[in-house]
This record gives sequence, structure tokens and C-alpha cells, in this order.
Amino acid sequence: MLTTQDRKWLDLIRMASTRSRGSLGERDDLLPPKVLRRLERAGFVDRITPHNPVHKDRIVITEAGREALAANPN
Repeated sequence: MLTTQDRKWLDLIRMASTRSRGSLGERDDLLPPKVLRRLERAGFVDRITPHNPVHKDRIVITEAGREALAANPN
């Protein structure tokens, strides 16, 4: 079950996980650590490391995260 706050963050990550926005995913330092930990433990997001080491790690939505958003509209 997603909280309202988790759903908002997951929706933001979903929008950032599309290729049309330039860099794939959302920067991990923009999310509150507690929320990020909760979403990672639930399997809703994955952390990816860009090829260029000067860029920060990114957070992308997983298929389980997309299903959770679909199951919990609004």
C-alpha cells in the first residue's frame, strides 16, 4: 500500500524515467532518504549509476512501481 507521499514521489520518478526528458531517472539526492529507502525496499525503484562519474546516481521506476501506481490511482 502506497502512502500519499510515496505515491507523489513515485509518480515524479515515473515521469523522470522516460527517455524524452534527457537524463534517465531522478537524482537520488532530491528524494528524502527515508522515502527512497522505503521505495527501494518495496522494489518500486532501482538505483542506476551513470557512465560519467561526475554525474550523481539516478533513481528509476521498476515494473512493480508502475503496477503499484496503476493499482492506487490518486
